[in-house]
Amino acid sequence: MQRQRHFGILTYTVNDRFKKMMIILVIILVLLAAIVITLLVVLLHHRGSEDTSTTTKIALNSIPTTKIPVTTQNSNPNSKGTTANPEKTTVTSEPAVKTPYPAPPTDPVETTAPPAPDIPRCAPSPPPNPPYLFAYSNDLSPNVVSLTADTFFDALDKDGSSYATVRFDTSPEDPVYFAPDTSSVHSIVNGRLPNPALSFKTTAIGSDIIKTIERYYTSAVQHGFSTCGAIIVILLKRLPTETDISDIVAKIRANSGLVLVLTSTSPSGGDQPKTAYRIASKTNGMGIFVDDAKLRQHIDRAPIFGVRPIYCANVQVSDLDFYQLPNFNVPRNVPRLNRVSFTVQDHGPIDSFQRLELKFSDITNATLVTKIAVEAEDVRKLGSTGYSTWLGFVAGDEYRTEIDCDYTSDDIEELQIRVQTYE
Repeated sequence: MQRQRHFGILTYTVNDRFKKMMIILVIILVLLAAIVITLLVVLLHHRGSEDTSTTTKIALNSIPTTKIPVTTQNSNPNSKGTTANPEKTTVTSEPAVKTPYPAPPTDPVETTAPPAPDIPRCAPSPPPNPPYLFAYSNDLSPNVVSLTADTFFDALDKDGSSYATVRFDTSPEDPVYFAPDTSSVHSIVNGRLPNPALSFKTTAIGSDIIKTIERYYTSAVQHGFSTCGAIIVILLKRLPTETDISDIVAKIRANSGLVLVLTSTSPSGGDQPKTAYRIASKTNGMGIFVDDAKLRQHIDRAPIFGVRPIYCANVQVSDLDFYQLPNFNVPRNVPRLNRVSFTVQDHGPIDSFQRLELKFSDITNATLVTKIAVEAEDVRKLGSTGYSTWLGFVAGDEYRTEIDCDYTSDDIEELQIRVQTYE
């Protein structure tokens, strides 16, 4: 009897332990199933987020910030400008989103930038007889300035509404001189060539070119000269130290002005090579870095004399890549041959640039119509970071515009692409 009782107790205990183990096993299985389900949900959600992010990048790559030809385009969609002021400088920006080489990007979606409500334009379009300003740094060689001025004023349109000149980077400041004809203003330049005794005493002092442009507009009003549509030509030897160009860009745009700056590849001071370059970018002009000895040749080749921009685009590039620019809509009233100019670097001298192809294709079937191919050696021989040639376009047609380029560095280069027609 005692053995039967003991066996019964043992059986009860074993059964009880077995039930507990089964319950614990079931609980563990439920917990494992819950963990597996949670992980699956998290992984699926993460994959969906990545897909969404990739789609957004592809779409952003094709959206320029402004519409051409009247205003400048920038192909970097990630610029962080200040929305309160449409003229605010894009000083800080993210690198442009690039289409992997050599896959072709999607067709661009053009968006028109809203006009600046606080900046009334002096004219709806540049006047046929614009004023001219010839500004030159006092740090340049007198011989370089004299020879460059000879070429500039010999080729200059004699029907301009007014002419002005100023020697900047001097202490004290030189006044801005105005004249009704090219011969008079040319004589002023030859009488006020660079004088080392007036130069700034240290290389740490930056160029006063921004202040000089402001003085030009103020002096013109005081002397009764028009500045509407002024073409401002700058020979820059000393670099600025400022980076904020918002106010001066707003002033130039309000006067429908255009800046072309030739910057020395061997600067005499300052530390901001892109400041003047970006002023040119934002006014449909050009910024070219030039060897001092080649200034005379490049003032003759520069898109200054009797030209009107009909396509202006700015694009940020780097490495080995393929970029699509806004389409080129050719006006109906232009000749077949037009001037195509572009920069290959936003600083000088040539270092990371290897090659660039600017292509214009049929908008309907993407058939290549014409292109320009430039190698590093081509621009090195010219002693500059700019290139210019002539191409034929059919008036009224629209062209798909692309850049295929190669750089040895992954640093961002801000290039200027321009098409000008002669009036």
